[in-house]
Amino acid sequence: MRVGVIGGGAAGTSVLDALVRRHDGRRPIEVTVFEADKQYGPGRAYQADSSAALVNQPARHMSLRHDQPDHFLAWYRARAPLPADPDFYVPRTLFGEYLESSFHQAVEDGAAVSVRVRTVGERVVALSRSGAGFLARTPAGEAHPLDAAFLCTGSSEPVDSYGLAGLPGFLPDPYPLRTVADTIRPDAAVSVLGTGLSAVDLVLELARRDHRGPLRMVSRNGLLPGVRNPAVSVPTLVATPSEIRTLAARPGGLTVAALGDLVARELAAHGLDPAAVLRACRVEAQPYDRLRRHLDAAERGERWQAVLAQITGDSQIEDAWSLLAEPDRRHFQRDWHAMAVSLWSPMPLDSARTLAELVEAGRLEILRGVRSASPHPDRAGFLLQGEEFTHAADHVVNTVRPLSAAVPLRAVELMDSLVAGGLARPHRFGGLRIDLATNRVLAPDGTPTPGLYALGQPAVGELHAATSNLSMISRRAAQSVAGLLGR
Repeated sequence: MRVGVIGGGAAGTSVLDALVRRHDGRRPIEVTVFEADKQYGPGRAYQADSSAALVNQPARHMSLRHDQPDHFLAWYRARAPLPADPDFYVPRTLFGEYLESSFHQAVEDGAAVSVRVRTVGERVVALSRSGAGFLARTPAGEAHPLDAAFLCTGSSEPVDSYGLAGLPGFLPDPYPLRTVADTIRPDAAVSVLGTGLSAVDLVLELARRDHRGPLRMVSRNGLLPGVRNPAVSVPTLVATPSEIRTLAARPGGLTVAALGDLVARELAAHGLDPAAVLRACRVEAQPYDRLRRHLDAAERGERWQAVLAQITGDSQIEDAWSLLAEPDRRHFQRDWHAMAVSLWSPMPLDSARTLAELVEAGRLEILRGVRSASPHPDRAGFLLQGEEFTHAADHVVNTVRPLSAAVPLRAVELMDSLVAGGLARPHRFGGLRIDLATNRVLAPDGTPTPGLYALGQPAVGELHAATSNLSMISRRAAQSVAGLLGR
């Protein structure tokens, strides 16, 4: 059997690892991993970079193997003593080393179970049907016959909302942080478009370098990621996957209003006041005030953050999003998406402390209500204007993500070829339509395409934020491989 893994990042490595571990060796499997960057394992998210950028979950929750949650910790322990704090965070670049190590270990282990792995340092620009299988084509025109293919194309790039591409001083992507920070003078005025985790990473890197110039984070809503206190752990009492499915089975189906009520019942079951929690999370608060409130709550060990983090873990996001009707999905995207993402993708406690200290020392401003970013009419650089501010910048760094996840630029031709060839149909909310039970891509007639699987961002329309959670990706990778191998 010839298997193609299109993308050699975390999702692709998870597929390869699952193939090697689950194959019984009775028949040979040839796996071809396509990765244009030729960095197998880390992908864009975990590439070699500054140690200032941390993963956004404690190390004990970071594992390539869903069924072995301590796999990363075992790898870490073999190289250095574990920190005393059981809830420690690691730099993204260190986790990238783990993924690279896991990739090469899978290649080595595969030889013992008749899984031969070869790598192709190019992207796939087209995938078409060829008999009962597929034909993958690279930019050089090479054709690779496959019996099965896994689409693991990785996350998309920031979107250029203000048309600044190509202008001197505009940095279209914050990564790699070291490369971007190297281009910025220590006294330059810097405006970071966006206030999410990528924006936080860049600000922390500039702060680590003792940046002296004006530093601002600007976005439409000013929403920073929530703050995670991993020392506080709670069980899910009410908002379970089974309860979500029960709500969906009622007349009228699952609605955003019903989900809101479910979250309120979960908070109340923990003895918390839902109205007070909503006030703490509200979008209308000034960015620093909200940061300070969340940071103080995390340091005091308040439970509401842990409750919200718990009920957006495991399969709840997948189940809730997949069971919402399209009008309710649009309602959620319009009215709740920004706040929800800030809560289920929180930042480490130390990162929040550093941001608060920068603001309090006058080294950082966090501004909401941005309306425009354009070339400055009177000098080099840019002019940014918002509801309550106007300021100039020497550099603008873009970290803005689209509301509906876009296809990565490197995968646009591939996705177009799948749709044009009748192998797939696009999803209204991004990516491709997939069969949730098998992760197989759906053909235009709604039937699963045999042998064609989508993991991570290509499945974002069906799985929403679950596609950015490695634990959920690895679970679905194992599920897909089991289906392919007939297990």
